[in-house]
Amino acid sequence: MDEWIVESKMVSGSVTLVDLNSYNSANFDYMIKSGTNMRAGNIASVWNGSISSHNEINTTDLGDTNDLNFDVSSDGKLNAIVSSGTWTVQINYKALGKIS
Repeated sequence: MDEWIVESKMVSGSVTLVDLNSYNSANFDYMIKSGTNMRAGNIASVWNGSISSHNEINTTDLGDTNDLNFDVSSDGKLNAIVSSGTWTVQINYKALGKIS
């Protein structure tokens, strides 16, 4: 993938935001917002079909954003887990390591 891709969604509950199972890694820049509560940050992630690892870095919060968390699955899915409310999620991402 040679360019950054932008996704924007309204989410509640648990939902897959991006499915990149034909790649091995991705960087996700994101912004979430619900009312006056918002957070911006970056998620660095890797996966191999069996295990995954991700780290949410460089976050900045306004208000209470504890109701939305992210997870990256072993098959390259970025998931949002919302415990309360509805959130707008915007994600800019670049996937790396295309699997042949």
